[in-house]
Amino acid sequence: MEDWISRHIEDENLGEQTDFHYVMSDFSVSALDTSGISFLMDLKKAMAKRGLETHMRNAFSK
Repeated sequence: MEDWISRHIEDENLGEQTDFHYVMSDFSVSALDTSGISFLMDLKKAMAKRGLETHMRNAFSK
């Protein structure tokens, strides 16, 4: 997923002077396991290296 997001950002920037500042993730899940949390942490680090902020929406905790 991280690679897909990175490729999408690169594709959108080709031929245009569009600057991305944020990656917004919209969740519709009620729980995340440790592998999901690990993925989100890795994604945040990878996007920070590109100068992007990551934000989550609809992430609920019970």
